Amino acid sequence: MSVDVEECVKTFMSAVNQLVGTSFEGTKDLRIALIEEEFTELLEAIRWGDPVQIAKEIADLVYVVVGTSVAFKIPFNEVFGAVCESNLSKLDEHGNVIKRADGKILKSSNYKPAEPVIKEILISKGVQV
Repeated sequence: MSVDVEECVKTFMSAVNQLVGTSFEGTKDLRIALIEEEFTELLEAIRWGDPVQIAKEIADLVYVVVGTSVAFKIPFNEVFGAVCESNLSKLDEHGNVIKRADGKILKSSNYKPAEPVIKEILISKGVQV
């Protein structure tokens, strides 16, 4: 089953009367608590090594993170697209990557930060930046 994550979360939040498109101050404590709870549960599932529980907790964490985006009127899908494009710009002109010893991908000279594009997206949606 394929779903539009942002629309699914918006529907749920409306159904349970959670604040949607509200001010940052009006909902930040709830959003922080939800993210902390789901992040902790994901870490525990990873430590246990249960693939079913890991998958469920990943989805729960994404759910509350996207819910935070909805609550703050941030268009998640558009912002995610901007971050995807930015991440792909880390590849060099030959499609190669530079990695740190721990496996983290480093930025090439082609790197384009996502923030300017994200700022444009937010302004176009009426979000004060």
